[in-house]
Amino acid sequence: MIRSQGPASTEYKVEYADGHYYTIVDQKGSLTTYDERGEPSIMIAAYEGNKRILGENDERYWPSWIMLAAYPDYQPERGNLIAFIGALVLMVYGWCLFKYEWFQNFLFLISLKWIWTNSQEPSEFYYFSSKAGGIVAIVLAMSLLIKSLSY
Repeated sequence: MIRSQGPASTEYKVEYADGHYYTIVDQKGSLTTYDERGEPSIMIAAYEGNKRILGENDERYWPSWIMLAAYPDYQPERGNLIAFIGALVLMVYGWCLFKYEWFQNFLFLISLKWIWTNSQEPSEFYYFSSKAGGIVAIVLAMSLLIKSLSY
């Protein structure tokens, strides 16, 4: 595969083992494939079930597929930074909610529930539900972390 850079476009030449070659022109993200004679090449795939049916002059792998696989400029970036940071923040929140009683008391204080309740201390059920909520938050953070790496 040969790459040549021009002012307005980039050309790639893909040569197969049987001697056929194609030229792929990238004009600002639009890929056009030309055959040996310089004519635009339109490739159509026919499938029977999950298997591709190859014609008499069809190539097994299209030239644009080979070019996209060969150059990292055309491969999509993986991961999502915002989701990754969100997962880490959610994990820290869930861990603090599960582990630290002072964090549970702080959340009870800023929730202002102590104003309209009879007892101004959190109940045992509040502590239990905080720990359960912390576990749920950690599980959600782990699933978001896995999803953020696969985007």
